[in-house]
Parts: sequence; structure tokens; C-alpha cells
Amino acid sequence: MASSVALAVSSAMRTCWDDECDAEHTQLSAGELRSFHEQGGFDLPVASVAETVTAGQSYAKCADHRLVGPEVLASCSSSLLAEALGAPLLSTGRGAYCYGPKSPVSGRTVHLV
Repeated sequence: MASSVALAVSSAMRTCWDDECDAEHTQLSAGELRSFHEQGGFDLPVASVAETVTAGQSYAKCADHRLVGPEVLASCSSSLLAEALGAPLLSTGRGAYCYGPKSPVSGRTVHLV
């Protein structure tokens, strides 16, 4: 299960993280994610208005500590979803900064995959 915000952010993520790279990277992960979703067994719940506002408030707390970006917003949304479901919160090593000590998510255990 993934939050819709996390899937949206992941779909648009670039494949190269070198800030000085001037190559044109046109390959995005959207196709791979869509294929994964179409295999079944994957739920993409839509957040309610209240859940969206709460995720935005969590993001504002992150921004107060200069922890910003679409990945951080996705982590706030995903954290709330995991908490509501009582499910483990999974992330990648690359995304671990989203759950830093100044994040409102920091009290939760994040399992890195």
C-alpha cells in the first residue's frame, strides 16, 4: 500500500541525482510504477480532506527545519497512512533523510528496503 502522494512523487522522480549533470535524462519511473500497480495486490488509497490537511501541517513542521521537497511531503502523507493502518513504514535508504530528527515522523520506526 502506498499513499497517492508518494506514488505521484515517485512517478516524477528523476533518475540522475547529480546536480551538475547536464545530460538529458528522459527515463522516469512512472512506467515501472504503473506496471507494478497493474500486477494487483497493491492498494492506492485516496486521502480524505482532513488527512491531506494533516499531512500539510506535518510538512510545514518539516519546512520549519529546512527539511523540504516533494519527497518530504510524500513521507508525511505515507507516515500518516502507515500510522492509521498500524502498518510498518517502509522507505529506501535514499529517502531516509525525509524522516530526520526534526521531522514529525521521527518518533516512528522506518524500515529501510
